[in-house]
Amino acid sequence: MKIAEKCKREQEQLLIEGYKEMAEESLKITKEFEAIENLDIDNCIGCSS
Repeated sequence: MKIAEKCKREQEQLLIEGYKEMAEESLKITKEFEAIENLDIDNCIGCSS
């Protein structure tokens, strides 16, 4: 029984680590898109913004 509980805890920890990594990557991508959008707005000639 202890082995099953240990295995379950390890799986939960791996899931948590995986979700943390995915969240960090998502945040990086979001920041990159925001930077690109800001460049587009700053470099827009004749835009009506």
